[in-house]
Amino acid sequence: MVIATRKPTGLPTWPITLVAGAEKAGKTWIAAMAATSDLIKRTYWVGLGEDTPDEYGQVADFDIIKHDGSYREILANILEVAAEPAPADGEPATLLVVDSVSKVYRLILDNQQARANARAVAAAKRTGSDAPTVDAKFSDADWSQVRAEWAAFMDAIRAHHGPVILTARLYPAMVLDEAGNPTGVRQNRIAADSSLPFDVSAVIELPARGEAFATGVRSVRWQLPERTALPDFSMDEFWRTLGLADGPIGERTHDAPRVEVIAEETIVRDWLTDARQAPDLATANRVLAAAAVTLGKDNPTTVAIRAHVAAMTSEAARA
Repeated sequence: MVIATRKPTGLPTWPITLVAGAEKAGKTWIAAMAATSDLIKRTYWVGLGEDTPDEYGQVADFDIIKHDGSYREILANILEVAAEPAPADGEPATLLVVDSVSKVYRLILDNQQARANARAVAAAKRTGSDAPTVDAKFSDADWSQVRAEWAAFMDAIRAHHGPVILTARLYPAMVLDEAGNPTGVRQNRIAADSSLPFDVSAVIELPARGEAFATGVRSVRWQLPERTALPDFSMDEFWRTLGLADGPIGERTHDAPRVEVIAEETIVRDWLTDARQAPDLATANRVLAAAAVTLGKDNPTTVAIRAHVAAMTSEAARA
């Protein structure tokens, strides 16, 4: 066996930045102002659970991605953004904003809760029992599905070639002791999957309007010793501090684990035919998102479906 290796490039890469803030603390404003940076050529904005930022069009130029509110269509749109080619050296980048990931995670949980509830109702019918009146308790399989869908979402985010801003809600939560009892001490928590702070390159917290703190940054140029106040914070200045305006920028890479288990669905379903027979673009996008989750975004079938969806999109634009 020959061991495949490579040398590190030493280049900074565009960060995935989590901007977590309290209500009305300025998360959306920071994201909108990032679009005005001369390091950015275009901004795609994916909104969920937040008011659409149309008014910010007075001060920034960005494109709001339209979707039906479903997880699969949101994922499909992010995969389409990630499929765009990386900018050439010296060219400005494409920014992706997701506002907010707290709502994306809530959507994943709600979807799985609906599935669990449906199973509980079906089980009650089979046994002649009364229909349940409360939400079903999640099984290990339910939590596995939640983790899989969250991982698929984050993999799509990582696949984007430029900077990403993810907004999330910051809320005070009671700290528990080792026995699980409340201590009376409150600590700010991020409303999302607990892995989120580990999945991103930087975490910026906005506990109140006008206050910004860097609580974690993955960077050689900026070694963050502790939680650091950032007066008059802006993404443009932050990117420049990380060296992203000083020269070549590296490609973000992520060595994700791969479980080599072939699901029965991947064998029996003809994904490409389903996409080609889709009656409209939204349905084709949902097939693409499902294929990316099940087969993987780089699977040849997924790539072929993505090309078909791109052709449908171009045809719709010409119509």
